[in-house]
Amino acid sequence: MTYEEYSALVMDVSDCICYIADPVTYDLLYVNRKGQRLLGLPDGFPQDKCYRILQGKDSVCEFCTNALLSPGRFHTWEFYNPKLARHFFIRDTLIEHKDKKLRLEFCFDITDRKREEMKLKSRLSLEKTLVHCIYTLAGEKNIRHAMDSLFSIVGTYYNAQRVYLFEFNESKQTMDNTYEWCRAGAPGEIDKLQSVPLHYATPWIKRLETDGIIVINSLKGGHEWNFMECHDVEQQGVHSLMAVPLRAEKKIIGFLGVDNPAANLEDTRLLLSLFLSLCRTIWKNVGC
Repeated sequence: MTYEEYSALVMDVSDCICYIADPVTYDLLYVNRKGQRLLGLPDGFPQDKCYRILQGKDSVCEFCTNALLSPGRFHTWEFYNPKLARHFFIRDTLIEHKDKKLRLEFCFDITDRKREEMKLKSRLSLEKTLVHCIYTLAGEKNIRHAMDSLFSIVGTYYNAQRVYLFEFNESKQTMDNTYEWCRAGAPGEIDKLQSVPLHYATPWIKRLETDGIIVINSLKGGHEWNFMECHDVEQQGVHSLMAVPLRAEKKIIGFLGVDNPAANLEDTRLLLSLFLSLCRTIWKNVGC
């Protein structure tokens, strides 16, 4: 059949991707104009398997819905297509043509809606975490316990390997790792990181002064960021980190660091800055 003949079966809709495939051989028989543009296909229908063209796979998709389809009834579902990096709302059915059943699918792009949903979910998670921090402060009178609890909350929120606080001692020109939280199984570093010469942190301080935050996605080859001579980031398995400054008035007096954060990375500045505000509240209002 020609492109025009397949188009006549479904009408060449323009508001979604539409395709027809053989549910037995998986041959892709037809893709509408919008689908061709999105997939980068030439005019006319391609001669290949649906799973290869639509999903970039070498074999039948493990999530194939062919077994769920029947004529006259639509199966609806949502799916993220990694090849296109888009979210879709999908309607599948079987149509009959010349005594043969064919798979017909309509794919509606809902990527923008999904992104908004994820942003809302992230904001709600952030608010819940901040409320947790506030309740932790309200119920704890021991500074060590309060800091341990807050570090645990932040580490869990970011699914991090380690969360730590460095404080500067200008009179001695050193800095000390004063608090840390480590994920279960991760080695502690706090005992090794005392009286570290302050000049090793110069690149960090300059970056924090100008940007207000440090986010490093890969530490490979970035030796200028490994200011701790006794702390080999590669040996410790640290491949990424983020940090925000601890300030007294406008002066940087330390920083909070997070090693290998793996979740909620879009909330770095807000949560970490608020976290340091909570730390200052502890120092002012809670007795040791």
